[in-house]
Amino acid sequence: MAKKQTQAFHSLYPDMVGNPNGNADSDLAVCRVCRMTYVSSVPEDVKTHAEEHARLAQGSIPKVAREMLKAHGWALAHGTEIQMNFNPDDGKLGVVYGWWMRARYQGASPDDFDEYMALHFRLVDSIVAGTDGNDTPERRATRRWERFAG
Repeated sequence: MAKKQTQAFHSLYPDMVGNPNGNADSDLAVCRVCRMTYVSSVPEDVKTHAEEHARLAQGSIPKVAREMLKAHGWALAHGTEIQMNFNPDDGKLGVVYGWWMRARYQGASPDDFDEYMALHFRLVDSIVAGTDGNDTPERRATRRWERFAG
């Protein structure tokens, strides 16, 4: 675990970080988990990104997830349909954060946040893609947290 705490999220889980400008030589990154845009070669940016993940690990959620929750809440409160200003990746984010909040409530450690989020994003990706099954690599990778479900 010490190794994971000292390495940057983008190094451990490169599939959770995208390059918004499409330039392969660029260090500009956008994190799927927190939605922060940062420069992965700038130590201050990497530190700020890590600090954001530390806050999220304690139970906070990114703005897009908060806005999604409020939009659904207001639509239900008013008996209207939700206005869709979200994309499929926003939906995946909401699902994974819902699972994380439940896991935290059930006793999951904040130290597991980065690994939990990356592995559960992969699981949701496989479910949405229709490639999920009982013994897929994504299911096996997330089994250690099943005790926090429900």
